[in-house]
Amino acid sequence: MKWGPHTLVLDLDETPGAVRRARDITAEFLRECPGPALTREAVRDVVMVVAELVSNAYRHAPGPYRLTLAAEEDSVTVAMRDGGRSWLAAVPEVRAPGGFGLLVVRRLSRTLDVEIFPDGKELTAIVPRNRT
Repeated sequence: MKWGPHTLVLDLDETPGAVRRARDITAEFLRECPGPALTREAVRDVVMVVAELVSNAYRHAPGPYRLTLAAEEDSVTVAMRDGGRSWLAAVPEVRAPGGFGLLVVRRLSRTLDVEIFPDGKELTAIVPRNRT
């Protein structure tokens, strides 16, 4: 049976707890996806990618912030849009605390792309629906 993407668009505000809210809503979204159930590892991977992309947007860019999720038969696309026009390289500085978020996203995703727009940017990661 073929089905189209199961999609969620979430506009995030700048209140405390936005990252946690995005993680919780993502986990709920993944439980409701049609098709075969996602493995526990795949759910963890998608939630981690969401947390890292949302955290990076909040730390390094102005709003508005929009998270889009699209679950397809073999993958979940996570797109995080913000009002910034530049993006950090995914190579952390050795002495800087943290800075590993985009490395984690790259490791868990098939692809990580960035698109710059006149009013901001969007980072898009495609996470396998089931790890093999």
